Amino acid sequence: MPKFDPETNSFSLRIAYDGASEAGKTTTLRSLAELLGGKTETPKEVAGRTTFFDWLEHSGGNFQGKILQCSLVTVPGQRTLLARRRHLLEAADAVVFVVDSSPAGCDAAREPLRELRQQIEHLDPPAAFLLQANKRDLPEALPLAEIRSRLGLEPLIGITGTLATTGSGVRATYVLAVRLALERLKVMLQSGALAELNPEDHDPDQLLAELQGLDLSDARESLLKRDPGSGVRSSPRLPDSTIPVGHLWPPIAGRVLMAEAEQEEAVLEQHPSGTWLATSPSWRYRSDAEAAFHNRHSARRRLIDWCRWHAQFQSLLSTQRVLSLAHDEGEQGWRLWQVVRELPALDLELDRLLGSWQFDEAHRLLDAAEVWAQTAAEHHETQNLLAYADLSSLTNVDRKVTFREFASPASDIRSTAFESSDLLRQIARYRRQIANRP
Repeated sequence: MPKFDPETNSFSLRIAYDGASEAGKTTTLRSLAELLGGKTETPKEVAGRTTFFDWLEHSGGNFQGKILQCSLVTVPGQRTLLARRRHLLEAADAVVFVVDSSPAGCDAAREPLRELRQQIEHLDPPAAFLLQANKRDLPEALPLAEIRSRLGLEPLIGITGTLATTGSGVRATYVLAVRLALERLKVMLQSGALAELNPEDHDPDQLLAELQGLDLSDARESLLKRDPGSGVRSSPRLPDSTIPVGHLWPPIAGRVLMAEAEQEEAVLEQHPSGTWLATSPSWRYRSDAEAAFHNRHSARRRLIDWCRWHAQFQSLLSTQRVLSLAHDEGEQGWRLWQVVRELPALDLELDRLLGSWQFDEAHRLLDAAEVWAQTAAEHHETQNLLAYADLSSLTNVDRKVTFREFASPASDIRSTAFESSDLLRQIARYRRQIANRP
């Protein structure tokens, strides 16, 4: 809700970045912070994912002779955190709805977008929103016109294209969102409904306390209940160290890793595509929709195929990962899970090295990333891995660069044109940054 601060003679606006899980909201805000010379705050992040919000303050521009002070927040996309999402959207003056530009990303965005529109239209006055089509570099990225059509957007709803990892289009999208928020401010000024700013309105700690006081049980229970009419089914069992012999790889080290992983509570959610994802502070779990099997024989046969692929190309993959079957009582069958330890992303380490002027070490990591790309390109079975790789999906452990994300054999990934230029382009950009340092 727009407010006026008499002490600083400024208007205060709240811009919310909403969207499906992993659409790029946090990356967008961090890129924007770099462009605006600000700094984001992310309280209680879990496994690299926002569970409360990301926060950015920006003061710039003026309206009717008064300074504009904008608080920008991202909204958690996990379905189990729906109460937090609603609370954050309730205070928004404009919303940037971030969507992954791929067909799967559009599918994932439909329900959150419907909920967003339903909520902001009931605000008085209504808050406006625009669509940020992110990840425009994906091989399967849809044209903006098709995204508009798939999501049923009216012609008057704005849509922008962005690549949040590089900052492309991010600032322009923010400027449009501020303009939408100003339209709401004008209405409130005309009606005399503008309230004065409370100092706590610009306090992320206060906002965190509000969100921590919300009850999330209703959202979690609704996700776990079987409801044939809504398509939501009971949650599957996550793998653990009690999995029978022959159902887990690597057989010994994997059981040790699972014993460690099960010590942390994991938040489980289902993607609209049918994929199950779970996160804990140190671990991530994934089971694709097609990784469900009606009998143990079929499940073990697929597990063996995956084990052979992972063993053949394990030099490219982070070592602390597990393949495991788990009995899925909801589907009366078995599920194949990938479990990976959450490891620091290589791009964040490079940023740290550049910030501390450790250019020789940064060059070494960039060289190692190039070697990783060259090795992956040598085998047809790993070209799909390279096609999805960027510096955020790589990690550095014991001075060795490996892939830290989930990985599957080529036969389990939809065919895609081999493309390594994204990763190499990022490497080249970091080298230019180093070369241009004074």
